[in-house]
Amino acid sequence: MPASPLRIGEHLQQLRAARPQVIGRERELAALQGHLRARHSVFVTGPSGVGKSALLQASYGEWNADREGFPLFYCAESGTRRGIATHMLVNLFLHRGRLESRYIERRKTVASLSGLRRFVADERLADLKRMMHQNLSGDRASLLLDHLDDPDPKVASLIEVWLETTPLVLVARNADAVGRVRWLLSAFECLELLPLAEAALLRMARDMAGKLGAHLREADLHQAVTLAAGNPAQLQRLLHAAARPEYEKHGAVQWKLVQLDQRIRAIGLGERWNRPEKRMKGTRADERALRRRPERDGIPLLPDDDVDLPAFVENLDRRSPATATDAQVDGRVADGQTADVHTFQP
Repeated sequence: MPASPLRIGEHLQQLRAARPQVIGRERELAALQGHLRARHSVFVTGPSGVGKSALLQASYGEWNADREGFPLFYCAESGTRRGIATHMLVNLFLHRGRLESRYIERRKTVASLSGLRRFVADERLADLKRMMHQNLSGDRASLLLDHLDDPDPKVASLIEVWLETTPLVLVARNADAVGRVRWLLSAFECLELLPLAEAALLRMARDMAGKLGAHLREADLHQAVTLAAGNPAQLQRLLHAAARPEYEKHGAVQWKLVQLDQRIRAIGLGERWNRPEKRMKGTRADERALRRRPERDGIPLLPDDDVDLPAFVENLDRRSPATATDAQVDGRVADGQTADVHTFQP
């Protein structure tokens, strides 16, 4: 489900007021603004965490602060039609101050973000799309569609319709990640974001450390830049960890420990096993998945109460699958005897 219209509106208003700046991406920002003024459609691509969303948000904030000739609308969740419709309706409301949708038998008017929240929660997707298209038809807006990775197949049809009259900026990791939208990319200019240079990343590290209030040595900043390998998102994670006192020893950051904890979190162990209230417990999703697994080799399914999954798995490892009872081999062995069974199909 997309975020609430109230949260979306708050985020967009913050972007307009803060006018976020980009470090090391000034040339790319100028190129994107030039394409927008020329009303070209652009496909922004690059590795995860390289700064694609930051570039779009900076472009959105600068464009609306300067009040260019036509509006620019930003959608942070472009993977589904409902997500796109919800974000576009919030953009349209902030631009116009009210929204109207004309039905055959009635007219719907939205005059506040609270009213828009109720409208999004109560109405069908078809009604959201109708209001979005009716209110977009009178504007010469350009649309920024962020996080288009692995979209719903029907999103491609929506983009194809918009492409005839509306400049679009699409953002994804690469052309393979956008599904059916890939066949429309021949109509787009391509703007590829490469990993940041070390000098620009060091400027960004100093800026981030100042905002965090972290008093890091210059050597630690250089080490964070080296570990980030040109990725601003990774740099931000490293600096957030370095600012915590448990990673400091004798005035220096223990970077090996920081990296180890990040790897643990990356595979999910940090959240699943290390929470104090659920230490060494599996999640409900894990338990449900194990219960849905058919019973094999005489191993029972999990009970309905809380289960200590590590202990359960350890108990399974102790079992020997080399023998089976006569029931398991379908009566081919006499009662009380065992037989070697390597694979058993129930």
